[in-house]
Amino acid sequence: MIRKPAVSKKTPGRQVSSTASVPAPVGGWNARDPQSMMKAEDAVVLENWIPRTADVATRKGAAEHVTGLPGRVRSLSAYHSPIVDQLFAFTDSGIYNVTSAGAVGASVHPLTKGRCTCINFSTVAGAFLLSVNGEDKPALYNGTVWSSVDATSTVAITGLPTTDLTFLHVYKRRIWFVAKDSLSAYYLPVGSLGGALSEFPLGQEFSRGGRLVAIHSWTIDGGNGPDDYLIFITSEGEIALYRGTDPNVAADFGKVGTFYVAAPLGDRCFLRYGSDVLILTENGAFPLSAVLTAIAADRSKAISDKISQAFAYATSSFRENLGWEAIVHPTENLLLVNIPTSSEQTAVQYVMNTITKRWCKFSGWDAICWDFFNGQLYFGGDGYVAKALVGTTDFG
Repeated sequence: MIRKPAVSKKTPGRQVSSTASVPAPVGGWNARDPQSMMKAEDAVVLENWIPRTADVATRKGAAEHVTGLPGRVRSLSAYHSPIVDQLFAFTDSGIYNVTSAGAVGASVHPLTKGRCTCINFSTVAGAFLLSVNGEDKPALYNGTVWSSVDATSTVAITGLPTTDLTFLHVYKRRIWFVAKDSLSAYYLPVGSLGGALSEFPLGQEFSRGGRLVAIHSWTIDGGNGPDDYLIFITSEGEIALYRGTDPNVAADFGKVGTFYVAAPLGDRCFLRYGSDVLILTENGAFPLSAVLTAIAADRSKAISDKISQAFAYATSSFRENLGWEAIVHPTENLLLVNIPTSSEQTAVQYVMNTITKRWCKFSGWDAICWDFFNGQLYFGGDGYVAKALVGTTDFG
C-alpha cells in the first residue's frame, strides 16, 4: 500500500520580496574554471560586451569604409611618409588604395596573391612600402607609384628569385627575409632596399625541422637599442634568438639561445606588445618573456590563460585556417585576436581589455585581416574594408 503524504492547509499571507546585489561581470569571460569555482564577477559567456574596471559596456559597431573590391581583402597595410599617410588593400587581383571612403578605384598594382607581408622602410631616396607574398615579385611603393622588384629592376634584389620571398622584417636598419620552404633567412646590406641577398642558414639550430615561418625583433628596454634581439620561429614552434648588429661579423652577431614554444598560428603570429612580443601559438597567446625560461609553453603563462579552454578548442578546430592575427587598439585599450572559423571567410575575435587583462568575445565581424591607421582600426572582408569600433550598429 502506498501512503500519500498529508497536505497541510496554510492561510494565504502577504508575499515578501527581497533584493540582492549581483556584481557586474568585470572579471570577464572565464573559459577555464568549472562554474562552481568561478568568482561571482566572472562570466560563462560574455559576447559583444567589454569588461572594464567597474562595469561592462557593449562593444561599438562597424561601418563600411571602402566597398566594391574584387574578392577578399587578404592584407591591409599603411604607408607612412613625412608628408602623406595612405592605406592599401591587397586582394588576389591587385593592390588598391583604400585611404578615402567610398567605392574602390582601379587597381594600382597587379597581384595574383593578396596575402602579403609589408614593411615601411626609409632610405636617403625617400620613404617606401615593400610587400612580399612568395608568388609575385615584391611590390615596392615610393609614395607615388608601385613597381615590381626582381634582379633587373631599378631597385634590384639578387641572389635568390624574388618570388621565393615570403616574409620580411626590419632589424637594425637591415631588411631580413624568409624564403619559401626553407630554414634559411636572407638579408640585404644595411640601409638598403636592394642589393645582393646574403644567406643566414639556420637549419642546424632547429632539432625539430620544419620551415622558417616568421621573423620579429624584441627589445628589453622598450625601444630600439643595444638590447634588441632578432627572433626566428619555425613551423614546429622552435625559436632562435640572436643579438648583434652585423651578421657578416661573427664577433658582432651571435646566438642567445634556441627555445621551444609551440607551433605558431600562421606567419602573422607575432605582435609588438608594449616592451614585449606576443606570440600566437596552438597553446595560447604568450608574451615572449614568459616562455623563454620554460621547457615548453605552459598555458598558465599565457595571457589567454583565463580563456584557455576556448582557445584550445579554437586552435584544435581552426588552426589550419588562414586569418589568425592579433592587433592592439591603443586608445580603446583592447587586444583583439582574430579567430578564423572558416579560412578567410568567417571569424570571431577573442578580445582582452589591456588594462584589466579580462577577456570577452566579439561576433558579427567576419574579418580576414587588420590594420591600425591614423587612430582607427580597420579590417578587410569579402569585397570591402570596414572601420571597427565606431558607432552603435554593425553596417547599419
